[in-house]
Amino acid sequence: ARRIADANGVTKIGSRIRYTINAATDYAENAGLIKRKGDFLWEPSMTVPYIRDRGGLSPSSKKLQFIASEEMNLAIKKVVEGSIAIQPDAAVPLVAKMFGFARVTEDMRGHVLGVIDESVVSGVVVKDGEFLKANQ
Repeated sequence: ARRIADANGVTKIGSRIRYTINAATDYAENAGLIKRKGDFLWEPSMTVPYIRDRGGLSPSSKKLQFIASEEMNLAIKKVVEGSIAIQPDAAVPLVAKMFGFARVTEDMRGHVLGVIDESVVSGVVVKDGEFLKANQ
């Protein structure tokens, strides 16, 4: 909703705008124009996400929480594959950089570390002692 509002020059998202966006999203999903996965909207044909640089987005739209876990997992996997082994803390700024973030706040660090933990549990990467490694 925030990105749609920003793209249309709307600064405040009230109940009418939120209702309209939800109705349009429901229509597009029912018509097969988009696919909904949790809070995220996908092209129906997209099976694997691609990593998008958010460096040019407005500050209100540029938040790690607005990135789908599938896209975060892909970035984590690429960072780990590009290393022989890497500690989770060292991976955080590299993951953030892939999305266009120049610096990492403590909130961002906590969010990425949480997603890294989830990616270990789901088998995207493996943890060997203190290090993350590619899942062979």
